[in-house]
Amino acid sequence: MFCSKCAAKIPDGSIFCPECGQKLTADNAQQVPVRQQPLYTQPPVQQTRVSAPVQPAYDPQSAPLSTGNFFWMPVLIGIPVIGFIVLLVWAFSKDTNLNRKHYARAALIWLLISLILVVIVTVAGGGFLRSLQDAIGVS
Repeated sequence: MFCSKCAAKIPDGSIFCPECGQKLTADNAQQVPVRQQPLYTQPPVQQTRVSAPVQPAYDPQSAPLSTGNFFWMPVLIGIPVIGFIVLLVWAFSKDTNLNRKHYARAALIWLLISLILVVIVTVAGGGFLRSLQDAIGVS
């Protein structure tokens, strides 16, 4: 026999369903299990339109830089004092193109690394030259 509530198999002669606890009578116990209907309903399928991609508005801050910009930026940075000032303005200004800002920040990082290496080489080289002078006996 099968329970009419949960469709579990019930041993013959049982008074209650061992799965759900339903009291069994002759009319609610069946020989064939009843297929239960799902308790949920599926929402209707909505068809969506595929539209053309939306073109974002032109934003000069995120626009790619031209080849000319990439050509003239290192030339401008190469001018001793003006180049450093321009790098600082490009790196920390709110209105600068993002690509130029990232380029300037990377250039400042390289400048800092180069400065640190020059100091290390100068100190190490100076000590080496001083020890060489002492070994030769030159004052």
